Amino acid sequence: VDFWHQKLHQKIAQILEEKTFFSGEYADFPKMPLDFWKKINVQAETCLREKCPHFEDCYFFKARKKAEESDVLVVNHHLFFSYLSKTSIFKNAEVIIFDEAHHVPDVAAQFFSYVVDFAKLIHLLSLLQSMHQLPQYKEWNKEITKITLIVESLSQNLPQNNSNKLAWAECAIHPKFEPLCQDLAQKTRQFVEKLPQNQDELNALPAPIKQQYDNVYSALLEQTEAAQIFLEHKENRVRFVSRVKNNSVSLVNMPLEIGNLFQKQFLNEEKAFVLTSATLSVGGNFSHFCALLNLQGQAQCSFASPFAYEQNARLYVPFLSSSPNEEGHSREVLRAAWRLMLRSPGGIFILSTTNKSCAEMHAILESVMEKYPQFLLLKQHKAAPSELLKRFQEHGKAILVATRTFWEGVDVPGSALSLVIIDKLPFAALGDPVVRAKMDYLNNQAKSAFMNYQLPQAAMILKQGAGRLIRSESDYGILMIGDNRFLSKN
Repeated sequence: VDFWHQKLHQKIAQILEEKTFFSGEYADFPKMPLDFWKKINVQAETCLREKCPHFEDCYFFKARKKAEESDVLVVNHHLFFSYLSKTSIFKNAEVIIFDEAHHVPDVAAQFFSYVVDFAKLIHLLSLLQSMHQLPQYKEWNKEITKITLIVESLSQNLPQNNSNKLAWAECAIHPKFEPLCQDLAQKTRQFVEKLPQNQDELNALPAPIKQQYDNVYSALLEQTEAAQIFLEHKENRVRFVSRVKNNSVSLVNMPLEIGNLFQKQFLNEEKAFVLTSATLSVGGNFSHFCALLNLQGQAQCSFASPFAYEQNARLYVPFLSSSPNEEGHSREVLRAAWRLMLRSPGGIFILSTTNKSCAEMHAILESVMEKYPQFLLLKQHKAAPSELLKRFQEHGKAILVATRTFWEGVDVPGSALSLVIIDKLPFAALGDPVVRAKMDYLNNQAKSAFMNYQLPQAAMILKQGAGRLIRSESDYGILMIGDNRFLSKN
């Protein structure tokens, strides 16, 4: 910690002396340990805003002010939705353009979800415990300990598997799960109701403490509301437990249909919205995407690709003896692709639909690579995506085995990529509780979940993956899809 404090002071001194630009972002200190960065960066709960003595010099608020005054502002989808209700950055925008708009329904669904974030909840409670100036703060310790123990028990009583999303039914099988959720909602609500709300008492506190308390109190109210709503079962919403790699656990209540919410939040405003992507239509028809966001009746326009696919590309669908979900399918796909791989003049993308098939195909190729030194074998997660792409392009004859990260937003023009292999049609995984809930919801409405959800989604994703091959008018190559259903099914 002392080392990085010293490095930080040295960096700032250098900037002041040289008058160079400094953004205050993590990118300015790429080797700084993340744990140390978390101690010095801006956090919503601890930020004092205008009451901070360093407010005028704060890099965060300088960046926000610059964004508010900009004529054109470029942000990602998540940042747009997360800032929408919290700042005035987008208030004066006349036109909002969503590029890669096929992601908007999923990102918007996250924005309209209620989430109990265990790590955030514990963090908020620990901040309260540190505010010794608050009246009755000593009386909260028992309450905070009870809530902390419930959170720990919930984390320990989840199914022991590798899934990132656990359906409510899957968790509720455990006899302690639902009672613990009810206990969490009740205890957090009771605790928040006991927190100081007398404005005369609070105004008597030092301004920084009062501001931080207001921040924490508001965030705790959100968590309390989310805990209560998580317990409510509604046909048009899905409840699940999200669990990410660092064991951070969240309880999520997500809407299955967001069209009305999207329309109410955005389309009633006096702004122009443009949604654009190469994969919004299915069979030249926008009805699937428009239905997701209640955009029926809005202006639609489709433009043909400038690339001559008929001259510059070929589609190869081999006849395979195994079905896509059978054991051994990955090996058969590689066997069918091997002659193409050996004769490919450039690099090769192998795009897998699952982590399992990605690992299988990489292991199979790795076992024979000694005999084929002309290839460089790369695998997603072995390095950062940017580093993998750099090595792929520089080598010119590399094989990259990857999953969804490389299906879109990846641009490798020229001969560095001349063969794209997709292991099977990218239908959504039925084990995902959100997918399962959407299908059940549509089927209960006498709508075919396959025709109205699975098939259009798979078509959009497939086009994204296929789009990696031809990136310029002079590009050429082969797209292989290792799935018999491409030829045999309706």
